Amino acid sequence: MKNILFYGSGNISSSIIEGLLKCGYKKKNIFAYTRNISTRNKLKKLKINSISKKDLLNNGHKIDIYVLGVKPKDYKKAVIEILNINQAPNLVSLCAGIKTKNIAALSDKLKVVRVMPNTSCSSLNGISGIFNHNFSKTNYVYIKNLFKKLGEVIELEHEAGLNDITALFGSGPAYFFYILKVYEKRINKLVNNEKLSKKIMQTLLQGISESVNNDKTLDDLIDEVSSKKGTTEAAIKELKRLHFLKNFDSGIKAALIRAKEISEN
Repeated sequence: MKNILFYGSGNISSSIIEGLLKCGYKKKNIFAYTRNISTRNKLKKLKINSISKKDLLNNGHKIDIYVLGVKPKDYKKAVIEILNINQAPNLVSLCAGIKTKNIAALSDKLKVVRVMPNTSCSSLNGISGIFNHNFSKTNYVYIKNLFKKLGEVIELEHEAGLNDITALFGSGPAYFFYILKVYEKRINKLVNNEKLSKKIMQTLLQGISESVNNDKTLDDLIDEVSSKKGTTEAAIKELKRLHFLKNFDSGIKAALIRAKEISEN
């Protein structure tokens, strides 16, 4: 089992760490470096080794994989700091919009693979896009299999596809959380109990997930719930009148455009 250091441990990194622990990765093989106090406290609860800059300088040779989890604007500074610790690191970049060639240009000894996961990795239901710039075949397969334990993995031949991954799946959970706010408001009126409300939403989503797992199309599933002149038909008609799907798709397009803008800066 390889030693992994999360350099910058924001929400995505924390989600990956939680997922790794759930699928059996040893705590002794996971390290994290972060300046954020609240993140340190979260890592402390997970019993993850949160190490200092001094510890990194003294023990950098023990790290096999560096996971770059800083904000995109901070990637250059972070990579240079990592190169001061290890001259030829294997680097997994989680930085949205930062092309691997820009990272690799900082050192000809740097090996880079880019992964765009989402926060559902924490529950082993993640979706991750992966693009290999110049990892060795062995190390690439190791990283790919690691993320497969956290959910589904989409391998990409062209890095530009990661913009779609970011817009569809990286941001995707937030779209559904946003829609669920309508359910939360109405369920709370019915039960007036926050815990029960969340449990009801969880049960609803599990039922939907199991329905999607069968061989029927989404249109078939809608038809199963609908009845002529019933409540479902009334709701669907109103959503169509409001161009709900078109507007929802416009939101996804906006995320894709922003992902491309970030990658071109």
